[in-house]
Amino acid sequence: MANIARELLKKQFIELTRDHNAGFSVGLVDESNFFEWNVCFEGPKNTLYEGGIYNATLFFSF
Repeated sequence: MANIARELLKKQFIELTRDHNAGFSVGLVDESNFFEWNVCFEGPKNTLYEGGIYNATLFFSF
């Protein structure tokens, strides 16, 4: 089951890194671990968060 989840996350990660107009960026915390991602995104326009840059770490379980 972990291999299926890993391959799906790998595929989705690659797709997201190719979309440079998504309004966010993703990276791996560890190049060998597709279950932990760093995400960086801009605050939405017309909100209190506008102009901010926000970072998060996503942990995926299987």
